[in-house]
Amino acid sequence: MTPNQYPDGEPATERIIVLQLLRNDRSEWWGRAEMLRKLRDIDPDAVLGSLAHLERLGLLDRHGARFKASDGLRYIDDALDLIAI
Repeated sequence: MTPNQYPDGEPATERIIVLQLLRNDRSEWWGRAEMLRKLRDIDPDAVLGSLAHLERLGLLDRHGARFKASDGLRYIDDALDLIAI
């Protein structure tokens, strides 16, 4: 797929965000500013677009300005053991 087929997010950025959300060495809830700081080498618009896209796909849950991996994403990671971190 070409980059213009991902108007809301970029697959590489989404992959990095998912891996951050699934970390088990920190709180499961993230703030937007915190994620932007963590991914400071990536264009902020790409990070924000990817976060919005992941939310629309149901892969992250948002409560106000904070978000975390959705139960479905955690299930894929934990029960199905599909994502190796």
